[in-house]
This record gives sequence, structure tokens and C-alpha cells, in this order.
Amino acid sequence: MNILVTGTTGFIGSWLVKRLMSDHALYCLTRTAGLLPVHPQVHAIELDLADTFDAGRLPASMDAIIHLAQSRHFRKFPDYAKDIFQVNTQSTLQLLDYGRQAKIKVFVCASSGGVCGYQPRPIVETDSPELLNFYLASKYA
Repeated sequence: MNILVTGTTGFIGSWLVKRLMSDHALYCLTRTAGLLPVHPQVHAIELDLADTFDAGRLPASMDAIIHLAQSRHFRKFPDYAKDIFQVNTQSTLQLLDYGRQAKIKVFVCASSGGVCGYQPRPIVETDSPELLNFYLASKYA
């Protein structure tokens, strides 16, 4: 399976790359290719999701997209509001459009558990969002 993955050098993304790289071709969107594992199935595509990107730089076809990225400035609101919104919202729209063109079968977007607030019980899909701040609102969008 050919999988495009964002957030590949983050906590969850780096674990996911190591877990999937033996069985799948991974196309990792990253600002820092040097942090990715060296493996024949891991292909780095250097770009910053804080900027509008040219989907022509991505493979013409793909089976799945796993979108895990977050802005590296997520703690710096309001100074980096544009960057946060671009990574959390605009890049997601761009990846969805690319996925449609690449004829993907699966799109996984990991948001943030914070969009459901903090509950004393397990959160279920029917729970209403509890958008506590700009960052969580941009992840929810």
C-alpha cells in the first residue's frame, strides 16, 4: 500500500512510520527529512504545511493519506495564528483535494482529543465538541 503521511517526525508520526515502513511504501511530508528513518520504503518529500503547497510535487496516485501534522507554533497564539490555521485547516483541505485527484481509498485525520473537552468517561463519536481555544477550533475545522 502507498501511504502519504504528515507529521512524520512528531510523537505519533515517528512511531507510525517505524511501525508501517516494513509493509508499506511511505511518502512522508516533512520539513526535516534527516529525522526520518533510513529505509527503502520511506520516501521523504520536503515541504512545510504552513505554506500553500503544489500538489504536483506529490505522487500522482496514492492509496491512503494519514494526516497527523500540527503547527510547530501551536503554543504561540495569537502571534502565529496564521501558521496554526494553515497547518490545521488549509493544509487538510489541500490534502483532501490531492487525495481526490490521487484516487485514495482512505483518509485518516488525527485531530486532537482536546476538541471533545475533558470528560470523566470515555469519549464517543456522538459527543459534542468543546472548543476551548483557537488551536482546538482550528483542529476541529
